[in-house]
Amino acid sequence: RADLATGADRLVDLGENRPEIAAQRIADEAIDILVDIDGHTGNGCLEIPALRPAPIQVSWLGFPGTTGADFIDYVLADAVVAPPEDAAHWSEAICRLPHAYQPNDAEAPVAEGPATRTEVGLPAESLVLASFNQGFKIEPALFRLWMELLGALPGAVLWQWSNGRLME
Repeated sequence: RADLATGADRLVDLGENRPEIAAQRIADEAIDILVDIDGHTGNGCLEIPALRPAPIQVSWLGFPGTTGADFIDYVLADAVVAPPEDAAHWSEAICRLPHAYQPNDAEAPVAEGPATRTEVGLPAESLVLASFNQGFKIEPALFRLWMELLGALPGAVLWQWSNGRLME
């Protein structure tokens, strides 16, 4: 957010407004392209683009899938998120990004090659169940299923993302 604020002429926070007030503000500002970055996530508010406050409306980043909405014109995706053979199943026109749909920190160190399982603390031969989502996205039913699988699969481990690092 701080980087966006410094790179923009101005930043208007509409988060506390009701959807109809936020949509009216977007329309009043004559925003040409509205980019929704949450889609069907817990923080999403598709009610705003549903009111059609901008002439072009785009979905990107937070929800890597089709919204199924007729009020979202385009989706920014890559060939992994939206394989060309699946285009007919998307309600949006797909604008394919050349490399990846998710920008990452260019300053983060990159490994020179793949790590072995033992180098990252995983058993060499066991089944590894992995989740690279933030923990709050894991619902109790899914967690219970993982625990049942771990109980039924001797030696299996769960590798989970937590606070910017992987944990076993």
